[in-house]
Amino acid sequence: SNAELLARGTALDSCALKIAHAERECCAATAEDIGLMNFEKIMPYNALYNNLQQRREHLCALISVNEETFSVKKINNILQACGANAHVAEGEKQFTVCISFPGQVGLPDDFDSVKSLAELLLPCHLEIEYIIAACTWNVLESAFETWDNIEDANMTFKTMESYNS
Repeated sequence: SNAELLARGTALDSCALKIAHAERECCAATAEDIGLMNFEKIMPYNALYNNLQQRREHLCALISVNEETFSVKKINNILQACGANAHVAEGEKQFTVCISFPGQVGLPDDFDSVKSLAELLLPCHLEIEYIIAACTWNVLESAFETWDNIEDANMTFKTMESYNS
């Protein structure tokens, strides 16, 4: 009968929607809600993100970590995919990597997050050196004519240290 066919069709449509939802949530690149939350539960690091697309990209980057992750290029890609404005390079000393923060003067606001992520990604036998750019006297002298001008700007040591003209 037509009613029976309609009822079975409605039940199949409901099943198809549930399967489509489960399929979408099984992949970090397409997940929207419960799938992302479940991926985040098993990750040892919570990614930084501002929107759904960034959240997916950060999770995909973290999921991609494996035994082949330990090239400088791969580490930089993961840090950037996770929203960190940081750059990794091999250090001059053996078993040392240097992490710098391009365009940043002073300690970045997300330093603790970047440090946690770097320590999670890098093999434990590597020493990590963090390179923090500081404001130089030349920068302050070119921006302010006198100490009175610096004092008038009500600068703290932290704002002076991270001043970028």
